[in-house]
Amino acid sequence: MKDTILSQIKSAKGIILGAHTNPDGDAVGALVGMATLCGFLHIPHQILLEKIPHEFEDLLENMPVAHEASISYDTFISVDCGDLERLGKFQKDFEKAEVTINIDHHGTNTFFAQYNEVQRNASATCEIVYDLICLADCPLTEVLARSLYTGILTDTGGFMHSSTTPRTHEIVAGLMRIPFPFTKVYYKHLYEKSKTATMMEAIAMSHMEQLWDKPYYMTYVTAQEMAIQDATKEDLGAIVSSVKNIKGCDLAIFMYPLDETHYKVSFRSNPPYDVAALSVGLGGGGHIRAAGATIEGHFEEAVARIHEALKQVPLDETMKGSLC
Repeated sequence: MKDTILSQIKSAKGIILGAHTNPDGDAVGALVGMATLCGFLHIPHQILLEKIPHEFEDLLENMPVAHEASISYDTFISVDCGDLERLGKFQKDFEKAEVTINIDHHGTNTFFAQYNEVQRNASATCEIVYDLICLADCPLTEVLARSLYTGILTDTGGFMHSSTTPRTHEIVAGLMRIPFPFTKVYYKHLYEKSKTATMMEAIAMSHMEQLWDKPYYMTYVTAQEMAIQDATKEDLGAIVSSVKNIKGCDLAIFMYPLDETHYKVSFRSNPPYDVAALSVGLGGGGHIRAAGATIEGHFEEAVARIHEALKQVPLDETMKGSLC
């Protein structure tokens, strides 16, 4: 399929690149990778983002980023997006394209494009993009290597998750042959926290509870607590992983408000708990060990729905014993 996708890219007259709402490191890295490939092939292209994530501004600094499509295009490439709805307001731009391409690694991907390169065993979408770049003989630049490394680094939790394979390390070794400050990138995305993020983590930990004497640990923050600290959702990203790091925790749950009647819930797990299937039941999706959903309802209703879903957590016995 990679050959077919590369052929479609080469024949495109103009390309729009999009990713899931609230793009993470893998989404941004994949967007930079595909934009670099389009530039190498001399194809007009544009990256659509509602908002540039602050922590990845340096990667997108010289990229053709826009808030709405302003070029003529016939092809839309979606990266790191499990379903069409996750493109948010850019779904309409996807639907207008003559040719649609879906490049992703989520286990819950719905194969929503005409051409789908979905590798559920890949540690990150950036792995797939790396292969496309190599297939096209596109040279690695410092920004490209740093972007793809960032995507793989963040989606594997520092090469810790069970999705990390020998191939993952082979790709990273190839990227590190291009000089870039990988130690600074590692520290920035895995260890560095703002004062606000640290305060929000402390608040979340004060609410944490173990559910039903099971290895399930759940916490949350409120809209009022976020307002007092002047916190945004970007300040909350590391909380669920901190809960997951508690000794004896095999399933971590973190919830925060998007507005008065919508809550974002994130899950992390150890084998054999399949949080992708758990999230699908709540209208979301993701990976077996890292997933999430948006729940409609007030706080008590959202908590009740999560508790009900947790009564029958899907199991993935084939992964039992592996580290995430």
